[in-house]
Amino acid sequence: SDYYVLTRDNLVVACGQLKLFEDGYAEIGCLVVRKEYRSAGRGDSMLSFLERLCLSKDKSNVFILSTQTMEWFSLRGFKKVKVESLPPSRRKSYNDERASKVYMKHIDSRELDASELWWNR
Repeated sequence: SDYYVLTRDNLVVACGQLKLFEDGYAEIGCLVVRKEYRSAGRGDSMLSFLERLCLSKDKSNVFILSTQTMEWFSLRGFKKVKVESLPPSRRKSYNDERASKVYMKHIDSRELDASELWWNR
């Protein structure tokens, strides 16, 4: 897995993690935006970057795991799915005790371009 960082004036503004899996799947994790930069499109920028990176690596099924609310991701096209929807290698490492919710989104370049038109900049 790799971590990516968005900076401004040498200050970390946002970061996110990308893990690649078999069969066209990728997991986005640790997506965080510095408090002072929230509601300014920085999370959308990081998500879009990670989604474009997925496409460049032939990964069109992107998923998120979290025990927290998923409203932000739901508003960006992620849908709740069952654990069985995860790629086999990720299912093996899924922690049943943690009971993370799984949200998934199928992406293509046309959807990304269209969604960016609606960002609150």
